[in-house]
Amino acid sequence: MAIRGRYKAITLALAILAGAAVVSWWWPLATPRLLAAGPAVALIVLSFLSGYVDSSLGMGYGLTLTPILILLGYEPLAVVPAVVASQLVLGFVAALAHHVIGNVDFRPGTRAFWITSALVSTSVVGTVGAAALAVRIHERVLEAWIGMVVLGVGVATLATFGRHAKFSWPKVVLLGGFAGFNKGTTGGGYGPVVTGGQILFGISAANAVAITTLAETIACMAGSLTFLFASGGVSWKLTPFLTVGAVAAVPFSALTVRVLKPLQLKISVGVLASALGTLLLLKLFVF
Repeated sequence: MAIRGRYKAITLALAILAGAAVVSWWWPLATPRLLAAGPAVALIVLSFLSGYVDSSLGMGYGLTLTPILILLGYEPLAVVPAVVASQLVLGFVAALAHHVIGNVDFRPGTRAFWITSALVSTSVVGTVGAAALAVRIHERVLEAWIGMVVLGVGVATLATFGRHAKFSWPKVVLLGGFAGFNKGTTGGGYGPVVTGGQILFGISAANAVAITTLAETIACMAGSLTFLFASGGVSWKLTPFLTVGAVAAVPFSALTVRVLKPLQLKISVGVLASALGTLLLLKLFVF
């Protein structure tokens, strides 16, 4: 991507972010607000920050955003579908950006193409099954599961720092299935498993980030459709705000992947996930 093109992409992203914040604060339409001005702007900013981390490292969007929003008082069945749906849009835009900028080659027949296909094959099954389950179990059980998964993924992310294992296709398929189940129940937990697993198997960090982004996007599509047609009190009012903030982060993250040190950022995400998971469980069982 030429220097001028990069500046244009960043300028457009900043304009989207600023425009969404202004419209959310000074609502110009006759239709009722989905949310009050303050929470709407806060959601845009939070999703921008989470989207930047996720698109830069292939992890961290739902993993951080879901527990933060629940800690702020939003219901799990308002948070998880909105996170999954907004990441669907984020993922398509980010995967395209990674391909265009040269972080990965998704053309049919390439190694990245086949790894993505293997991950998707079980991720979709795991996500659909988990999403169908999420709307039928008690809210307190769902919140406890989210807390345990976020904490577990954070600890696992830290525990695998600097380690390497032999690549195999069955391992890739298992990664996709487990990560897809996490995605459908918590809105997060996909990236740390899949990105961390790929790096552990010796796949380059830039390729791992981009592959995870595209595979997770397809899993999100399946999860969103499941939530859409599922029975239960699923709410979508948070989705527009999360989507705008997340998409605005893409140009920044796609460029960051070319220069960041992924393992250092991986430690930061692991620490953050561990802290958020602990806070969520303390909120549920102690406070």
